[in-house]
Amino acid sequence: MNNRVCLVLLLFSSLASWGLEERISAGELTLVLVSKDGLQSHSLMRTSTGTVLAKDGPLFALKLTMAGKSVLVDSQTGWEKFSILRLSQISGLTLRWEEPHDKGLAGLWVQAQVIA
Repeated sequence: MNNRVCLVLLLFSSLASWGLEERISAGELTLVLVSKDGLQSHSLMRTSTGTVLAKDGPLFALKLTMAGKSVLVDSQTGWEKFSILRLSQISGLTLRWEEPHDKGLAGLWVQAQVIA
């Protein structure tokens, strides 16, 4: 990873600790993400009415199996760092989870691209 990318991730990780709300819309749907010390909440709403169609719950859940031992990780628990990066108003968001609490998963990160 080059220094420029590291600096950008560090900046957005710091901003997330202040508490950020990001919205991204596609047609009649709006995804709202709220982060403060990690992903705190999210909801999917109908844009025209503001009706919440889905709220909270993990955005992902993974079962990792290594040497016969299974570990479950999801988007809501077990991460030291979470960041939201918006490259531009039209290109979407990048969500990144890093540094799992489970030391056996050192080096694992998950990145999701949200594109409207």
